[in-house]
Amino acid sequence: MLSYRQPVIEEIWRPGIECDTFAHEQKLLEKIRYYLAHDQQRTDIAVAGQRRTLSEHPCSHRLPAILAMADDIRAARPRHTDRRATSRKTPVTECSRSLPPESLQCTSTASEPRSTPSQIAG
Repeated sequence: MLSYRQPVIEEIWRPGIECDTFAHEQKLLEKIRYYLAHDQQRTDIAVAGQRRTLSEHPCSHRLPAILAMADDIRAARPRHTDRRATSRKTPVTECSRSLPPESLQCTSTASEPRSTPSQIAG
């Protein structure tokens, strides 16, 4: 994965090991050229990043935070006078608590990646 340099990326993945980052378009182009010329390093980073994502950041870990953000955004929106727009009383996070735990699980595991390293590497 190549991403704009952001603190959140460096909190989740290790740049140069599990992903790589760039600060501007010229650096992006340089890194694209570099990784196209260095197949093994590109594959190693792709595999390491996928392994970290599947083992430490599955959907079941992220979903509660995403739902909480949705509730925050919804709460911050101005109220409309239209009843249809405000008829929903149950926050999104409340709905997720009523879901069976297996519905919050991703279908792939770290031992069974969805794509192979060669597919990721291009």
